[in-house]
Amino acid sequence: MVTKLNSYSLTDDIVIRMRQKIEETKQKKIELGFGLCHIKPADILKTGEECTGDQCSILPMTECPTGVYIGGFHTHPKGGTQPSIADLRNAYINDLECVGAANNDRIRCFVRIGTRKPEDEQNIKSLEEEVETSVTGIATIEQYNRWRKARDEIWNKHFQTVTVQ
Repeated sequence: MVTKLNSYSLTDDIVIRMRQKIEETKQKKIELGFGLCHIKPADILKTGEECTGDQCSILPMTECPTGVYIGGFHTHPKGGTQPSIADLRNAYINDLECVGAANNDRIRCFVRIGTRKPEDEQNIKSLEEEVETSVTGIATIEQYNRWRKARDEIWNKHFQTVTVQ
């Protein structure tokens, strides 16, 4: 079954690869992922460069053997498919970001709504930097709530969330 992500089509082959990465994450207990490459004119996605650990959060991860890089998929070894602000930053800059959770096998994609705007991009980057500098070591409840509020504001304003079956 093909999953639609705006004009893009996420094929069964890619969903199978995503699920394989989730299973591999359970074994290795590390974030794993790959780029998503847009193939025109069919508007289908193919997998691109693979990443491990912190590489999955670093921009740009833009190598596509064919097509154009439009986002990525990565796993969360702990926790669910809730996106971090960095995940949403990547999705905003590129078009989308998909997350797979090792604790419940769910996959969700965060697809940017509308056109990319420099002022919104800067706002997202500023919020990410603010949260990163305010949270050192173990986060307090107040810090966590501030991070979650900032993330939810970005998420609700700029993204459609698609659950992958």
